[in-house]
Amino acid sequence: MKKLKIAYSLLLISAVAGFTSCDKNDDPKEPVVNQVLNGAFVLNQGSYQMNNAGLAYFSTDKSDSPLIADMFYDVNNYKLGDNATDIAKYKGDIYISVTGSNCIYKLNNEGKVTDRLLFHTDEDLQGGVRYMAFKDDYLYASFYGGMVAKISTDKLEIIAILKTPGANLEGIAEANGSLYVADSYQTTYDPATGMSDIIYGDKLYVIDLKSFSVTGTVSVSVNPNKLLSDNGKLYLISWGNYYDKGYSFQMIDPSQSNKVTELAVATDMGIGNGKVYLVNSVTDWSNWTTTNTWFSYDVKTGNISDESFMTNAPEDLTTDHISMISVDDLTGDVYVGTTQYTLGNGQLYRFNKNGEYKTNFDCGGQNPIGAVFL
Repeated sequence: MKKLKIAYSLLLISAVAGFTSCDKNDDPKEPVVNQVLNGAFVLNQGSYQMNNAGLAYFSTDKSDSPLIADMFYDVNNYKLGDNATDIAKYKGDIYISVTGSNCIYKLNNEGKVTDRLLFHTDEDLQGGVRYMAFKDDYLYASFYGGMVAKISTDKLEIIAILKTPGANLEGIAEANGSLYVADSYQTTYDPATGMSDIIYGDKLYVIDLKSFSVTGTVSVSVNPNKLLSDNGKLYLISWGNYYDKGYSFQMIDPSQSNKVTELAVATDMGIGNGKVYLVNSVTDWSNWTTTNTWFSYDVKTGNISDESFMTNAPEDLTTDHISMISVDDLTGDVYVGTTQYTLGNGQLYRFNKNGEYKTNFDCGGQNPIGAVFL
């Protein structure tokens, strides 16, 4: 297991002005405490236009080790930004996309920013960066506005920008030498009536990586969003149209001409240990009451298990709002994140790969959406 060297300052500093984007202060805190731990970073999305996204750190092998609630700020001395979206690990580096601040960070495994890419001055990328995929030392990022950017991971430089037929792109993943990106929705406006409307998409665009061009489409359930890849197959959750089409969990097999199989109703997922871990959350928004149903999909057999993958889960996980499922690729442990939205910090619940409950703790920020393990 790789080691994480944390430089964590305990010095008090005077108040500084808030940062609302990827602006940075070049006078970092002086580190005074060093630790060497096995651990993980959890990305807290924050709340819309509150500039409170954050990156927390926690130990994965010392249960009595305190969580560092805003590791990003403590190491870099400026805020992560507004409305974080995605976190990924690639070749020892950590990448974070922040939609509101419209930038991508590259960090080392101490949480220190080693590079960052701002999209504010690029006319084609003003819609905001969303999700990331990686292949052969390139980062591919989806954007609102229908764009996909090809970015070198070495220096975080834009190599090319592709305009897809889509409007607002969400999940992006690579499988079998092609890139797949979800077209979720578009907003229309009628100047005659002054009315706007939302039209939900039902396509994945297939992008050839060599030519960096759209070579096909895959028809899927309406409003495709979260897209993951594993062993040459794609797993997609579509959100529906909030009227007569609901959430849908689907598998796309590129080896069978992108055949789509609709498998279940699910609202979130995470992949690891040869399974797709799934939850279907149904919320009555009149009283904010949520009911969660947990199950899993075996990627080898193609079978759905209706039983929860958790054997002794706390009662809270039957009713709390679920915001993430992440699997430690080193230990197989499964982490479930819950959110109170703007009412307070979320919680992380940890299970071993057999589904046995181990612990839960405050995640250090609002709306945890993903984690990477070191």
